[in-house]
Amino acid sequence: MKYYKQEKLLKLICELENQPISLILAMRNSRKTPYKNVRQIFYYFGIEYKLGTLQELADYFEQKHCTALSGVKTLKGLIDTEKYTKQKIEDYRKIVEKLLNDFNMFSWSSTESEKASICLYNNIPVAFMNDARYRILLDNPKDFPADIDIENKRKFVEKMVIVILKKLVC
Repeated sequence: MKYYKQEKLLKLICELENQPISLILAMRNSRKTPYKNVRQIFYYFGIEYKLGTLQELADYFEQKHCTALSGVKTLKGLIDTEKYTKQKIEDYRKIVEKLLNDFNMFSWSSTESEKASICLYNNIPVAFMNDARYRILLDNPKDFPADIDIENKRKFVEKMVIVILKKLVC
């Protein structure tokens, strides 16, 4: 789940900074401002919200932990000295917290045999999953896509639950 959060965080930061994620990953060694800003913000929030160690975060860009540490220190310095950067990071923080809180609303309770799980959303049972099928308690049963592992099954169910909850709320 940690790596899934890192991926979502990077996608969110790229979107906020108006940079395509493919370009950010391709230009991972570039020192040009738009690319390094995305990496610095990613490292900063990754450490702040404990999404991984410095090395795990740096591995995302095939860099070393000291590069991630340098990026965090640089961004903290900019936050302390530039009003614009401070305001931008505060605005981003609100959005990142919302993203991460959405992840934390889901929990999975496995049966003793580990062959089935129940998905809870804010402690309300919303889905049941076993090896072959899932049933969203608010919707009809569906088949999983072929060749999907257990963690991806859970992500798939969570996405479907969010879609259905949005339909119910709207």
